[in-house]
Amino acid sequence: MQAMQTAGIEGQQVVLLLEDHQFVDPQFLELTNSLLSAGEVPGLYTPEELEPLLAPIKDQASDAGFRGTIAQYFASRKYNMFEILFCVIDIQVTAFQFNVFE
Repeated sequence: MQAMQTAGIEGQQVVLLLEDHQFVDPQFLELTNSLLSAGEVPGLYTPEELEPLLAPIKDQASDAGFRGTIAQYFASRKYNMFEILFCVIDIQVTAFQFNVFE
């Protein structure tokens, strides 16, 4: 969560290193795919958590001429500033490969 706040709120480039052994649960792969495709992980923040979190970037969104909700602006910043690096350690069929090709 801290990495996404750094990318979305502070506007700093962030790289998240994920290794194949971390993808044993198919749901983790789906969440990662959501983050890659939309800059968002559904249900990560409650509305009560999101409102004070987004307050610092309201003026930035306005200054940038962003047309949309502040949550969409936050997601777009995460999408642009957040990189995910996949590291496949083993050349054998792993749980990650199994989940990807499932």
